[in-house]
Amino acid sequence: MTFQISPQTQVAHVTLRVRNLGTMTDFYTKMVGLIILQQTSKMAVLTIPGDGRPRLTLEQGYDTIRNLHTTGLYHTAWVQPTRRDLANTLQHYQQNHVPVFLAADHRFSQSLYVWDPEMNAVEVYYDLPQASWLILPDGRMPQRTIPLDTNDLLHEANNQWQGLASGSRLGHIHLRVSMLRPSTDFYQRVLGFGLKDWLVPHASFLAADGYHHHIALNDWHGPYPKMASNQTGLMDFTIDVGAHSSWLALKQQLTKQQWLFDQTDGRIQLFDPDQNRLNFVYYDAG
Repeated sequence: MTFQISPQTQVAHVTLRVRNLGTMTDFYTKMVGLIILQQTSKMAVLTIPGDGRPRLTLEQGYDTIRNLHTTGLYHTAWVQPTRRDLANTLQHYQQNHVPVFLAADHRFSQSLYVWDPEMNAVEVYYDLPQASWLILPDGRMPQRTIPLDTNDLLHEANNQWQGLASGSRLGHIHLRVSMLRPSTDFYQRVLGFGLKDWLVPHASFLAADGYHHHIALNDWHGPYPKMASNQTGLMDFTIDVGAHSSWLALKQQLTKQQWLFDQTDGRIQLFDPDQNRLNFVYYDAG
């Protein structure tokens, strides 16, 4: 039987290495709408209002370099509970002169994309009702990218932006990969994510359960060289599998697949084919 990752799986946390901690912290709090859980001179730990769990950590890096043409983070993606929340986000961007480089309808979601000050892309989106999602008999959930009618969206705004709305979450992560096929194989065959769309040129979208995607991969302008150890951008990300039993099943799967991993304090740590560091945890870790 093919291994499937737990249907309760969610992307839980992302760590970024940054050059200017103050500027980046200001952007993610004042523009994206996260709040500070913990802050030092070298690190800021951020969360979603009403959440309480770390969702984004910004870690000051020294002697860092920027390179947008390697493997690593393409974007983080934060999903909001209502379309009005997305409308207020767009209104907030416009009022604060934050350029939206893409406003898109993806068939399952409506999304706004901006750059943070260090050129990591940030997607804020709203999931359309699941009853309207297109799911083909073969299980494929075709993506699309068509222009979002931002004027129509703004009709729902009410000048009530107060950060990411309570009930928002870290919806997915999108990675640049050196070569699409081995990375897709790893996330599908080794980790057990379902491949939801594989016909977008040079991209794969994978998810647990019936979601449209928790992990997106692309080699659109590749093959990309691997990111340097002192490069700004993605340091690691954490996936929460929902329960101890699911975590143990993943551990057994990794052993069966002979994929190297470390285990400590309820955390499995491993590296994907592009040497991105992944952590796997479970909700009831105590």
